[in-house]
Amino acid sequence: MSLQRTYTNELGKPKICFISFRVGIKNPAPFLPYKVGLYPTSPIILSVLFLILTESNQSADMAKCSFKLEHPLEKRKSESSRIREKYPDRVPVIVEKAEKSDIPDIDKKKYLVPADLTIGQFVYVVRKRIKLSSEKAIFVFVKNMLPPTAALMSAIYEENKDEDGFLYMSYSGENTFGSFEM
Repeated sequence: MSLQRTYTNELGKPKICFISFRVGIKNPAPFLPYKVGLYPTSPIILSVLFLILTESNQSADMAKCSFKLEHPLEKRKSESSRIREKYPDRVPVIVEKAEKSDIPDIDKKKYLVPADLTIGQFVYVVRKRIKLSSEKAIFVFVKNMLPPTAALMSAIYEENKDEDGFLYMSYSGENTFGSFEM
């Protein structure tokens, strides 16, 4: 069950209170909406989460992308266009750990993801690749934003793909950027 209320702050700008209730799930962390900035760190039966969404601070830089540093732009462009031509129903994604994150490194950075996969399903893949225990939280960012878990990878790709044709995502064990997408 979810409730959503809209309020205004002292400057008259809207802020939203999003409350999510998950009942009967022993380990709710993988199922919670990723725009919620508060995650349980241990298994619980009932989780009540509150989120006050206010203006986000975009001053934090996204993790330095080592893939971009290792490969020149022209090579990345040609590779992504070749991939898109060969696999039109797939999305080329680069996944890297956010700087200063205490979460394990991922063994593979490049992924060819089915276009109809949701962000939540892809986060599950990332979680398995880094062998993250189920009670630990993981946050996935696209351009310093937490994408909605129900969003399709194809939609996120079209909105956020880089000039080289890849979708760049970073992950962290904590909400380091403090921003989200609605």
